[in-house]
Amino acid sequence: MMKKLYILITILMSTQLIAQEKPAKTALIIIDIQKFYYPGGSSELFEPEAAGKKARLVLERFRENGDLVIHVRHNAAKGGDIHQDVAPIEGEKVISKDQVNSFRDTDLLAYLKENNITDLVLV
Repeated sequence: MMKKLYILITILMSTQLIAQEKPAKTALIIIDIQKFYYPGGSSELFEPEAAGKKARLVLERFRENGDLVIHVRHNAAKGGDIHQDVAPIEGEKVISKDQVNSFRDTDLLAYLKENNITDLVLV
């Protein structure tokens, strides 16, 4: 499923950005790793700690390489903060959304284009 999603996202983004003849530039998008999905939260998921730790490993790799990191969070009154496992640091873009789709009613696509992103890794 994740491989299919990655391929679909890559295809969608490449049609938007294909005119660029520059080397591939990859961004990491961390989506909805928020406190309300962890134990005690209003929408607790199964084993979110394990998922958060794995996401942290990917995040650290992107930071080490100096690649673009984008955090997407769903607006929520309670528990909507990004979990500390993947908390943004200074300079990392944070996009807040009200829709399930991270591109709808946000500046995500424009930000990717501004930064000449050709490939995405989604966590």
